[in-house]
Amino acid sequence: MAPFAVAFLVRGAVLDRALLNGHAVSVFVLAALINALGLTWLAVEHDQRWHYLVGAAVMGLGCRIGYTAGFTVVQMGAPEEKAGMAAGAAGTFMAVGFTLGTALVSGDLSASLVPVRGTGLEVAAGGLYGTGYWLSGVLALLVVATVLVSRARSHTDRPSARRRSPDPEEVQS
Repeated sequence: MAPFAVAFLVRGAVLDRALLNGHAVSVFVLAALINALGLTWLAVEHDQRWHYLVGAAVMGLGCRIGYTAGFTVVQMGAPEEKAGMAAGAAGTFMAVGFTLGTALVSGDLSASLVPVRGTGLEVAAGGLYGTGYWLSGVLALLVVATVLVSRARSHTDRPSARRRSPDPEEVQS
């Protein structure tokens, strides 16, 4: 957990500057891609301790960036007097996402249990860990797809992007 925690705390002027300059959505997408990279690494390489250290560090960085960008996106998009409510809604959606993701990966890991000799405990079969990481990576990429679809829709919904319907008086003339 130490590499995850250290990378989670990493934060630089570049990130803050990008968020303050209105690039929060791009930063959020970057964070999801960094997380997907860390999860892909873990899906492929998870047999040695150092594999986990590298994957956890990459994911910690992605989570730190995404956490900051996630709240910034909603707070900057809401009127100042409703920014607190917007942050609460973002927190609720994050909690729902954590819950669903945890349930999905837990379901995967409990699909086949192997007893640990002499302990009375059971752990997930070895091959299920890679599957769990792949599932998590797909969820991270679904975040990117959702953001890109939302941005594409918002650009077509802007008044300047919509075709102006003719004024009924102009049509009669």
